[in-house]
Amino acid sequence: MKQHEIKSLHNVLDDKGRVIETGFSRKEVLHYDKKQVKASRFRLKEWDYYFVGNEAYGLAITIADNNYMGLVGFVFLDFKNQKKYDYTKMLVTSRRHLNMPNEVFKGLIKYESKNLSLSYEYQDQLVLIKGQTKGFKNQEDCVIDLVLEKQNQDHLGIVIPFKKKKAFYYNHKINHLKSKGRFIKGNQTYAFDDFYGVLDFGRGVWTYDNTWYWASASGLEDDKRIGFNLGYGFGITKSATENMIFYDGLGYKINDVTFKISDDYISPWQVVSSDDSLYFDFYPIYDNHTKTDFVVLGQHAHQVFGIFKGYVRIEGKIIRINHLFGFAEKVRNKW
Repeated sequence: MKQHEIKSLHNVLDDKGRVIETGFSRKEVLHYDKKQVKASRFRLKEWDYYFVGNEAYGLAITIADNNYMGLVGFVFLDFKNQKKYDYTKMLVTSRRHLNMPNEVFKGLIKYESKNLSLSYEYQDQLVLIKGQTKGFKNQEDCVIDLVLEKQNQDHLGIVIPFKKKKAFYYNHKINHLKSKGRFIKGNQTYAFDDFYGVLDFGRGVWTYDNTWYWASASGLEDDKRIGFNLGYGFGITKSATENMIFYDGLGYKINDVTFKISDDYISPWQVVSSDDSLYFDFYPIYDNHTKTDFVVLGQHAHQVFGIFKGYVRIEGKIIRINHLFGFAEKVRNKW
């Protein structure tokens, strides 16, 4: 499969709301402007999602605006003790509350209420993430104080269409965001120094019912940064997949991948590529299973955290992966 790399600077959409050029990039070269979207505003989805952590614990942090509703908050995952603490809040008519930026890793996103606050402040190569809860759902009060810094020269950008007219997905995944800071839950402080995180920046007009597969990992192997973004399941990917290996700061594109998922999700998986660029055995340590159903809206998700072991092939060279923490997920959304 020949994949198209976008290198020239231009808009994501034309004046009629159609994607100008489909493909992938290693930098942010396209300009997204939500004012150019011509589909129903209720189909427009925008989010900045972060995960940062290691195999002991981690934080999944979300600010998302789906126009008719939104989601703000964070989930603290204690892998060692197999526990989850959810501090997320669903917003109705979220456009009154959120102002999602058009550009990746730029601007200020901020939400405040009497029991929950969360903000992303982007400063060049850094993002400052601050959050706080007070009496939220009768849980212990929490504080997030994190700084994440870009490490890699490359990241993955894609823009792909759907079969439905004027539906598209514009996305950036930034791996190897090095963390510094802390998370406080009640009287317990959890250090987040020298962890790796990932940003999922998503903007697009989506169809109603979609299932996607996504895996991400960032770490070190022989003192070299190594990681990947893998995914499939939606959109038209003739011009580009969302699969890329990151090694020593650079991104290497690969073709299709398949997740061979165990029936119970917690037994080992396999992740393989069609072009022999990678093979992983994936050993789960925690299944972050969520299921919501609001009649016409709903989500069924298995976000599974664990250890990847296997190899990646970069320009003919095989690099062994002995122990790389990350996650792989299967999510069905009706939205």
